[in-house]
Amino acid sequence: MDTTVIGNRTGSNLDIIQRIDRLITFLFHLFFQKKFLVHRLVGLLYLIQYALCFYWYCKNYETFKESFLIWSLPLTGLIQSIIATLTFTFLSRTKIDPGYYSDRGTLSYAFIVENTFFAGLLLFQWLYYSDFFYYYINNSIIIDNLIVFLPYILRQLWPKTHFRDSLKNSDKNKTTPNRKFYIIVTIITKVFYVWAKHYIGYFLNYIRFFDLANSQQISYIYLLLIFSAFATTISVFLHTLKFKGYIGPRTSYIIYMASYLATFYSFIQIRDIFFIHYDLAIYVLIGVVINFQSLYYQHIYQIILLILFNSHKFHLIPTNIDRLDFHPIYDRENIQYITTYLCLEPYPIKKNVNIWFGDQPCVSMDQSMLIYEWYHNIPSVQWPKDAGFRVGAKTLYRYIVINIKYFSSISNNIYGEHVTMTRK
Repeated sequence: MDTTVIGNRTGSNLDIIQRIDRLITFLFHLFFQKKFLVHRLVGLLYLIQYALCFYWYCKNYETFKESFLIWSLPLTGLIQSIIATLTFTFLSRTKIDPGYYSDRGTLSYAFIVENTFFAGLLLFQWLYYSDFFYYYINNSIIIDNLIVFLPYILRQLWPKTHFRDSLKNSDKNKTTPNRKFYIIVTIITKVFYVWAKHYIGYFLNYIRFFDLANSQQISYIYLLLIFSAFATTISVFLHTLKFKGYIGPRTSYIIYMASYLATFYSFIQIRDIFFIHYDLAIYVLIGVVINFQSLYYQHIYQIILLILFNSHKFHLIPTNIDRLDFHPIYDRENIQYITTYLCLEPYPIKKNVNIWFGDQPCVSMDQSMLIYEWYHNIPSVQWPKDAGFRVGAKTLYRYIVINIKYFSSISNNIYGEHVTMTRK
């Protein structure tokens, strides 16, 4: 009995040692061989940062938001893509098939080079949604406008591969068992790329250009960018694993698809932004339609939007925005607290009924927004000089509800005031 147990334990320990040995051998062959060593080491650095990035985002978003990974992860991705262009110069420069959307053959050099463009766009967006970097980018004006509105004019400096070339070459670049699979997933990826170009790219950049995203929406946008980093950089690593036979072609592509389809989770969480800023969504939709026309018309349309949006941002043209200002003139020693909400519909109050509605300013609190609050017993919250709030014509909110709560001894048991303002 004892001998059997000892034998089992010995066999189990030996199995663990063998697995560790295989893992070390695998990592050595993947990252530490002399050939392409710089490319391998930078790739390993990127994977470590990506794992840390995902961990910090899930564990503590505030730590993630203030960390160096906001700039170092996408910058490493860009550097890695540049190193790839300097390393894999032996790849075919005449091959028009990108090579990624198939299970036979290698990547084309054009595919490697154009990935630097997308890595650069991704770096910009990571920095653009950082409060620290946004200040500098927004004030740069030239960089801001060039990347937000005209990135695909710059795109002409890079080689370009096409999904259609991969589909046309299906008989040669796809094995018979996987041909149908790759044709289907390539079409799905092509549709996604149109969406990504216009709504992950243009739309989210327009939102940030006008600084319209709140902190919660920005947190979900960063989750989207984390998934995008996987789809842009780690996807090439997946191709390497497939090429070396560590994973199958279908497994490689399904993981890649999962990474870019995961971005829709963030869009579901920030779906209100499409309805509140429906005008920007429509401008982008027009761009999608023009995308299937001449490249010339696409560039003209983006230049028109650049002029229009800057004119709006810097008040060079009339804007349909009402300015609702309220200036508290109450003696703050008599006030316990003030809260101000944006509501779709204010909570109905009957006349001549002395009931305090402080806990229910709006009919639907799930569809309200707290825009200002002040409490007497919190010294860090200062009494505002101007508590005005800009309500754009495109917002869904139609009412501003102000609740003013008095101290009981001051108000003679009348607990407070409920002030409702409506937009014209």
